[in-house]
Amino acid sequence: SVLRVKSALTVNGNQGLGIEVGRNSTLSCRGSELSVQIMENAGSGIGIYQQSVGRFDPGTQITANVGDGLLIANNSSVYARELSVNGNSRGVQIDDGSSAIFSGCTLNSNGPVDLGVYFGSRVTNNASDLGIVNSDTTVLMR
Repeated sequence: SVLRVKSALTVNGNQGLGIEVGRNSTLSCRGSELSVQIMENAGSGIGIYQQSVGRFDPGTQITANVGDGLLIANNSSVYARELSVNGNSRGVQIDDGSSAIFSGCTLNSNGPVDLGVYFGSRVTNNASDLGIVNSDTTVLMR
């Protein structure tokens, strides 16, 4: 399955996850006038898992969610340009062989950790402010 957001989307106040992307699915937030607000959900803002893909262009903000702002797990991947993740209980969590490329992103003011990377996951940072980072010895970061 594919969900494409090309202009505006607000996901606010859900009792669990804001958006769940699983089982080889894709969430694509791309557009020249993009305004995506994922905020104040009772669980994670966005969960991407089970070999799924997320793509975020400038104009995507993940804010004030009770769980992770963005959870990437189970061999999934994310490419993000100028993504903003702030004020969540935890920022971005990457686990279980997943990967992320951050370009010009800002991850800050999230609970105890802005970026947590674990269990064989990979991160490429291209001029992003990743805030407080926590990882284990199985992680590759550059």
